[in-house]
Amino acid sequence: MKKNRLTKGNYGYFKQKRKDEILKTILMFAVSLSLFFAGYNVTGQKANVLTVVAVLGMLPSSKSAVSMIMYLKYHGCGSELFRKLSESVGQFEHVLHAYDLVFTTYKVNYEVPSVVVKGGNVCGICQRKNCDLNELNKHISQLLTQNGLKANVKVFDNLDTYIKRVKQLEVLEMTEETKDKEIMHILHQISL
Repeated sequence: MKKNRLTKGNYGYFKQKRKDEILKTILMFAVSLSLFFAGYNVTGQKANVLTVVAVLGMLPSSKSAVSMIMYLKYHGCGSELFRKLSESVGQFEHVLHAYDLVFTTYKVNYEVPSVVVKGGNVCGICQRKNCDLNELNKHISQLLTQNGLKANVKVFDNLDTYIKRVKQLEVLEMTEETKDKEIMHILHQISL
């Protein structure tokens, strides 16, 4: 039976990706180490062709370890926040919606558990303490502008305010659906 794979923006993506990265990293290091020990057992020396292959195999293994650490650092949308959003907003039927996005800047990384896009408006929730939301809004706006898109960006730190804004966006007429899809696509590309 084939397991359903979650794509970026779906609830639970971070949890699944974290497990995948841990497993991939362990497997890659295990292959490199087993090649090294196999070469040593066969030749009785450290200097052999399999040692070279094992050392070269450590490069992608280390890259995978860095990726694993990044996914371990963030948790995505928690079950309590997901429950509150589901009860208050429902299925986000009339807006484009994504869960579990992490935006990286040169100074700070911002975990945004929920983002909606409609009518050229981008709204999100970031509940981490001491977070400069103005800097995040500016960062997302600049990246969208660099990609030829203009949007009103507002990330909230209060859940009730965010839910109120999402409900306001849901009643707007769907006028720029193609532009909204492009904005959401860019948001997925610029997030972890």
